[in-house]
Amino acid sequence: MAETTSKTTAPEELIPIILDAGTRSKKAIDELKDGEGKLMDEVAQLVREARAEGKETGPIVIVYKQKSPTSFTSIMKVPLAPFNNVFGKS
Repeated sequence: MAETTSKTTAPEELIPIILDAGTRSKKAIDELKDGEGKLMDEVAQLVREARAEGKETGPIVIVYKQKSPTSFTSIMKVPLAPFNNVFGKS
């Protein structure tokens, strides 16, 4: 009985697209998760460019940092010493 060997070729390795989005607002990140907004437009542009070059696109990795929300207490940390003279306090 003759042995048959089948050659299996691995599919072409897909190259991941990595987008460093930097620091973004919560709204921008939420829009991206919903498939909308400026970040989604950036991702779509990167995919179009990769396909125009004839590359197969793999997973898309987006690296971002969410901006810290500005709270009322952080605004109130302004020193009030210069206003003491205005209000008659010494």
